[in-house]
Amino acid sequence: MRGIGTGLLAVVIAAGTMMPAFADEAADVAAIKSRTAALGQAFVSRDAATIRAMMTPDHRAVAFIYKGPQTVDEEVASLPQLKMEIYDAIPPTVALLGPDAALVTYEQSYRGTFNGNPLPGRVFVGEVWVRIDGKWLQKFYQETVMELE
Repeated sequence: MRGIGTGLLAVVIAAGTMMPAFADEAADVAAIKSRTAALGQAFVSRDAATIRAMMTPDHRAVAFIYKGPQTVDEEVASLPQLKMEIYDAIPPTVALLGPDAALVTYEQSYRGTFNGNPLPGRVFVGEVWVRIDGKWLQKFYQETVMELE
């Protein structure tokens, strides 16, 4: 009986010490989801200052509208050619890769144009976010065009 009590006590102590980590992870996931949505909205509204503030200086983006990987400066320079609306987005899934890195994936649909060409209807998105000086910043973004049924 004593072994059961000691084992139960060990489980309770272990659970108690793990709870803050789960709470921190939940807070990180919520923060990343919020920042993902805010960055998407910054592109819709063509808000260069917000885009720059939410990305790392060495950020790279690979998207169907670009002719190759783009830097933050290249993305911001192309904003006048981008006219888009995001709709039918599936809520993002966030996988924490460590205390300061996360992979975000989701699907979304677009309406609009880039350089006068129509945007594809549906894309799958993968993003890498990193925490720098306490802030979650997007480091990498990639889109893959999906077939619409």
